[in-house]
Amino acid sequence: MSVISVVRPNRRRFARAGGHLIWIAGLAAVLAGVTYKVGVLAALLVLAGLLALPLLLNNPRAAFLTWITVVVIAENTADWNISAFDKLYAKTPVYFSIIFLLLLVAAGAVLLDVIRPRREARMPEFFVPALVLVTIAMLFGFATAALGPGIAKFEALGAVQDFGFLLLPPVILVNAIRTTGELRRLVGYLAALTVLKSAAGIGAVVGGFTTAEVGLGRLSYLAPAINWMEMVYLLAVVAAPLAGTRLPRWMLWSAPLVLASFLLGQRRSFWLAAALVLMLAVVIASRRTTRRLLLPAVGLTAVMVYLAAATGLTGPVQGALIARATSITPTKVTTNEQDRYRLAELHNVWPAIMRQPLEGLGIGVPWPERAPLPFEFPFNHYFTHFAVLYWWMTCGLMGVAAYFLLMGTTIAAGLRLWWQAREPLERLTALALGLGTVGLVVVELTTTIVPNDPRGTAVFATSIGILAVIHQLARKRPSDLSPPAPADGTVHLQG
Repeated sequence: MSVISVVRPNRRRFARAGGHLIWIAGLAAVLAGVTYKVGVLAALLVLAGLLALPLLLNNPRAAFLTWITVVVIAENTADWNISAFDKLYAKTPVYFSIIFLLLLVAAGAVLLDVIRPRREARMPEFFVPALVLVTIAMLFGFATAALGPGIAKFEALGAVQDFGFLLLPPVILVNAIRTTGELRRLVGYLAALTVLKSAAGIGAVVGGFTTAEVGLGRLSYLAPAINWMEMVYLLAVVAAPLAGTRLPRWMLWSAPLVLASFLLGQRRSFWLAAALVLMLAVVIASRRTTRRLLLPAVGLTAVMVYLAAATGLTGPVQGALIARATSITPTKVTTNEQDRYRLAELHNVWPAIMRQPLEGLGIGVPWPERAPLPFEFPFNHYFTHFAVLYWWMTCGLMGVAAYFLLMGTTIAAGLRLWWQAREPLERLTALALGLGTVGLVVVELTTTIVPNDPRGTAVFATSIGILAVIHQLARKRPSDLSPPAPADGTVHLQG
């Protein structure tokens, strides 16, 4: 053996060792700085994040599941007394919240995945027009604000984050989930998360872990994300037997738990929306969509929309569940201070929009108060409870068009895939998400969720991504798919 053959491997070994030492020294320096600045606990969290980052970047599905799990589990409202959750949505030294940074990690993982050889990049084709129009409306809203009264830096970056929660998940999912088996595992996991959160919501009410709302008592969940997930879950459970699809027993046994948590949320708008979409699910899933039922269905939808708009249904209840249910009448609007606020808000927002109806006010521009409000809350002048007015106020008429196209595309995709998808799981999931979006539109007659609420936006964007995946799978040849579901229509969900 020559001297050169001995020396060369040693040089390589020393080079690798030197690289490792440099990496460890850099990591130690970062941790030392973080420890000095914010403490030992934060430093340990940073260490865990740095160690997990390469693993997440190497696995898009794991990165996305980590993000959506944190979104679903971690509440961002003060009525849940777990202070660590709030920090996940707070501004970091790089401004964006930890939740949004996790989403960017998932997006980075997808980007690294699709640049590999023989890995085709995909777009959520059915939703591309709607998502592109949303992007253009967002840019229009920024331009209106910048050319008008101006926009603060925190408002601009906050809007980027809000719209990012809407635009990124569909692109991530359609590239990360490519087979029926992967879709089945994702849907099962989300169903299991819904059951887990429902149990936690009931436990929080019974154990007194939530903050008692004034005049309302303790609620399972005030934020809309979980209420919507529970509504979609109940839609699937109701539609499955009518469509001849067998769900796992654990989903059927958990349905009363999910229903109880949904009712304990005491959100009248969600109750009204659920009543509407559950009736529609019965009609559609049983395949009784004859002309005789078409007119009653349209009439029922009109009545529900009228009640939602006329009563200002959005806040939690005033007392017991029965009292809450009986308050869904237009004559009782003035008995609720929150309902009176929404009417007063409308008297301020509508004239402001009418002064510049084409361009709106712009993103990050507050509406002026000309009519007195019953009360104030932080940043209330940047927000309005009627979703269409919110999009109009922030992004002008282009925002209104983007909102209608986005919601209409999602509903159409759900109903279309209900008829066209091959697998029972895909069909049932598409129907539940499509009708769930109908319910969301009813809810947004009285409170703006997309894109104002980060968790609600993230969950809705995930549903768009799932529908985009089903659309991709429905277009493939059977030989390209995972093994089909059993012939009896049983759906095996792995959660």
